[in-house]
Amino acid sequence: MSDQVAQNIGSTLSRMGWQQGVIADPATHGHFKEILAHAGRDDLVTLVDSTKVCFVAVSQTCDIVQFRDEAEPYVEFLLATWGEGAPNPADTYQKSFRTFAVELEGGNGHLRIKPWNRFLVPRGWVTQIPAFEVTIAPQRIRDLMDWLMTRYVRTALPDTFNGRLATVKAEDKMRKLLEKLPAVTEVFISLKPRYVELGQGEDYSCDLVLLCREDDFSNAGLREQMQPVLDEIEKFLVGIEGIEVEAVRLFGESQFTRHHMRAYDRWQFDDVSYAADARAAKKGVESGHAYRPEAGRTKP
Repeated sequence: MSDQVAQNIGSTLSRMGWQQGVIADPATHGHFKEILAHAGRDDLVTLVDSTKVCFVAVSQTCDIVQFRDEAEPYVEFLLATWGEGAPNPADTYQKSFRTFAVELEGGNGHLRIKPWNRFLVPRGWVTQIPAFEVTIAPQRIRDLMDWLMTRYVRTALPDTFNGRLATVKAEDKMRKLLEKLPAVTEVFISLKPRYVELGQGEDYSCDLVLLCREDDFSNAGLREQMQPVLDEIEKFLVGIEGIEVEAVRLFGESQFTRHHMRAYDRWQFDDVSYAADARAAKKGVESGHAYRPEAGRTKP
């Protein structure tokens, strides 16, 4: 394909309003079914026939409108089921890595998503597919992409370590404690040994770092208010059999260096932030919880 034709594809898709998060016009679902049937995705064909669905573009916007076709020959789409009313809040908080829900704008219901319901179509083919008038709010699109990203970048801690936490429902307890710390943006853990499944009688050693923004960290009064909760977290972790705790510390984000990033793993508590976002939205204010852009979470 010539560069001119490829440029025309990118320009056409841009003029048509195609970008990440755009929904395809439902009148084109028959065309999508042909693509899916040809690709052997009979499971998705059945879903289209049996359920109200939407096809959402999840490729990055610059890739969709790329002028050089050989650089980006495909657009990735996600098939989502379309439900009435607001989604179940639990499906929007990132508690599950296998199900997520996003609300549509204008009271048009919500989309429920499973990450494996994705597929590729040629970019040129999309020039024949108009965008739908029903849309997802930009912030909810970012939430969706963040959720998809965590399928690949979340930490895989040893099963034995996770099992020791599970015996006392440690992650649920941690979530409740973190809700008392709205200034905390992320939680990182340094586990020794990092990837080894230890036997009975062998202890893991962990060091916990909780991050907050520089303005919050420089507020001595706020740090003093947070310290009792940090002490409570440390006391709780110390009490878990088979786990030794070196320290539970609060850092400003500028203190957490690239060196730390190599030694620590991000401990996934995104659902705390998502729940805080939802509560803040109901009150018409901004949530204190927010993740840094490089970690995938951004403020609206």
